[in-house]
Amino acid sequence: YMREERFVEAAAKWSRLSEMVQNEAYFVQQWALCTYKSKYPSELKALTDALTIIERISSLSDTETLGITGAINKNLWKSTHDIVYLDTAIEYYKKGWSLYKDYYTGENYAQCIEYKALETGIDPEERTYYKIEGKKTRESVITVILKSLEVEEPEEVMWKYATLSNCYRGLGNESKATEYEYKFIQCSPKSCEISTFNISKKEIEEYLISNIK
Repeated sequence: YMREERFVEAAAKWSRLSEMVQNEAYFVQQWALCTYKSKYPSELKALTDALTIIERISSLSDTETLGITGAINKNLWKSTHDIVYLDTAIEYYKKGWSLYKDYYTGENYAQCIEYKALETGIDPEERTYYKIEGKKTRESVITVILKSLEVEEPEEVMWKYATLSNCYRGLGNESKATEYEYKFIQCSPKSCEISTFNISKKEIEEYLISNIK
């Protein structure tokens, strides 16, 4: 179901599994993930339902839970423009990056604080801090990923290439961004994975344009 992007059916299966096996964090994580991706019965309702689901996990401290919770709040901010959701997303992504040097939460932490820098009413010094923090975080994410690729048979290669492309693009290094985008495509990602990558790519490009204005 998830491979076919049939997220409503997938969420129902994960919900049932969560009822059958109590306190299994992985089932709850996937249930929340599929719920917010389903956008059913509306995007906002799906996101608020997903937030309620993920909060069933008593300790929101592992990278997967932090990443999913951050993503739900980031998308809630996009849907509602309520800055509280963006601040909450930043909190969860920063925790995942600070504690585990997890490249997924690191990339999204950088992206969210860059969004924060574009908010109106931000103090100029604070705006400058967010921009610098975003840049430094992207540079650190690149360092972490490149080092991980040096080991024999590295894991999650496809998504590491995608993240490298996004981070280089965010830093304005289009040649490196294109190089790793090509490597990502060479891994034969599914259509939904290409869509996810393209969404991030577009958001970064829009940020760069807004940052110039």
